[in-house]
Amino acid sequence: MNKFDKELGVSDVPEVGPGVVVVDDEDDVSEVVAENFELGGEPVIRFSSGQEALRHMTKRGRGPKLVITDVNMPGMTGPELVQKLRGHACYPGPGFEGAPVLPPPRFIFMTGGQVGPHARLLGELLRDERCLGILGKPLMPSDINTVLGIYGAMKKTRDGARETTECGGALEPLLEVMRQTSSRICQMHGIPYNLPRANSDSDSDSDE
Repeated sequence: MNKFDKELGVSDVPEVGPGVVVVDDEDDVSEVVAENFELGGEPVIRFSSGQEALRHMTKRGRGPKLVITDVNMPGMTGPELVQKLRGHACYPGPGFEGAPVLPPPRFIFMTGGQVGPHARLLGELLRDERCLGILGKPLMPSDINTVLGIYGAMKKTRDGARETTECGGALEPLLEVMRQTSSRICQMHGIPYNLPRANSDSDSDSDE
């Protein structure tokens, strides 16, 4: 039993989960996001609270590849959920012995209002390499299409920790759109977030 199991009183192994998890206390929002993934044949599991999502995603088994979470939720907020999950590798449970240990999922935040006391933590999390960005609610069709495109490119890799390097051609333009959107949302809500450059000299040197 890992430390998350002990903290939450979780006993054993979940079934193999879907690649996408959506967390929002507004059912209409999570339903729209889920329906768009499901139209493309991607199963999605929805949670209405951070506590419920954490309880399920930290069981031993196969974790999601992408978590899309609201910022402001009663109880555990989206930033608090991501803070707990971002260092959690998912270890295979019974029936999956020998399967690789999966990296923590990637994350996307959503917010429909002021982030208030969460601004500093959000800024920190948005600089984490596994956080893809933040979107404003209500989500625009272009936002959803960007997320679907990013996830589609991510699915083409076998190692969830190396999406950018293995799918750079398809993924980088979509990530740049997400960066620009994130920068706009952060400026709007006073979130301390420095927009990374899409193609830096140091990045190109490291790939050689």
